[in-house]
This record gives sequence, C-alpha cells and structure tokens, in this order.
Amino acid sequence: MPISKEETIADDVVASEAEGDPLKVLFVDDDDQISIAAKFILERAGHQVTLARNGHEALELFQNEMNAYDLIITDLTMPKMTGLELGEAVRKLSKNVDMILTSGNLDPELQTEYEALGFNGFVRKPWTAPEMLKVLGSLNSN
Repeated sequence: MPISKEETIADDVVASEAEGDPLKVLFVDDDDQISIAAKFILERAGHQVTLARNGHEALELFQNEMNAYDLIITDLTMPKMTGLELGEAVRKLSKNVDMILTSGNLDPELQTEYEALGFNGFVRKPWTAPEMLKVLGSLNSN
C-alpha cells in the first residue's frame, strides 16, 4: 500500500504503462539515485532488475550468465567503460539481448554510432517512468 500521494501517482503511472511480458533487465548506471529509481519503477511494472555500477561490472555479469537477461539498459557516460563500449562488447557475445542507451546528451553522430552497435533504442535523461516503460513496451511487443 502506498504511503504517500506521490507513491500513489507513481503506482498508477507504472500500472498504466506496463505492457507485455516481464523482462529480466540489467540496468547499468554509475549514479546510485538513478539506479534505485529505475529498479523501483521497473520492478513495479513487473520486471526483474539487476543493477551494475559500471560497464565492467555489467559485462562480467552478462558474461557469467548470458541467458539471464532479456534487456540491458545502460548509461552512455560512465567511468572505466562507456555504454557504447559495453554495447559493442555485448554484441560480440550475443545478438539475442536487447539494449537501450540512456544519456542527457546525444548528438546526431553519436546516435548513428549507437544504432550501428546494435542498440535497440534510446531514452534521453532525465527520463520519466512513462518514457522508460514506453520504450520497454515497444521492445516487448516485437
């Protein structure tokens, strides 16, 4: 049961935006607040979420259990390994996992690069629950 008006609104938004089958999501971002919010939103929509703090951690998790994830959502700019580098490494291992890139800044040249690396979508930061769930729903309905 929600404990505040904001949580009630958030629950209503998530419930109305949840589409398709539950996904096993690997969410990668070096900002803990973003990761916690994403986990909350995605789990409320019925998805299973594993968090990773950087590309190296995410790649290790993926290599250990490649069939454990349906979707990787990664930030573009992170220390140690960028989201594009993570995407490139993942695509060398598997073509079966969907990938979404998130960033507050994506110029047209970079957009071409993320598409060429096999990303299935992009969500501009700061994203909202409906925006993120809409992208997941579009992947889930394919």
